[in-house]
Amino acid sequence: MSSLFSKPRKKSRKPEQTATPSAAAAQPMANPFADQHPNALHVLRLSHEGRGVARNSEGKTVFVEGALPGEWVTVKVSRTHSRYDDAVLDQLLEASPQRQSPPCVHYASCGGCQLQHLQQPAQLEFKQQLV
Repeated sequence: MSSLFSKPRKKSRKPEQTATPSAAAAQPMANPFADQHPNALHVLRLSHEGRGVARNSEGKTVFVEGALPGEWVTVKVSRTHSRYDDAVLDQLLEASPQRQSPPCVHYASCGGCQLQHLQQPAQLEFKQQLV
């Protein structure tokens, strides 16, 4: 076969060495609830689906339905995958200042609006970041 009809192969390159992250950045945040709730998770951010993103003690990503950034929560894992876990909020240990009670009485059972527990300005900021 002629080389005119074959794709050129990309040369594999080793990734460049980057500065190693500081020990503080590599370590998860210390659990202030460790004595009563050793498996408590600190929610880092929201996923594009509106679920809280946290890391467990082994460093595995956990997507927490109903959690907001900055909160400390305990969870019930609903599904385990090789690279991440799906979980639901079990107990809210420390609430985010952006948390509010959902204005809709059907929020817990409907499932149509995932972010009603987040204040309106924070919802707008989150949605703008997605776009």
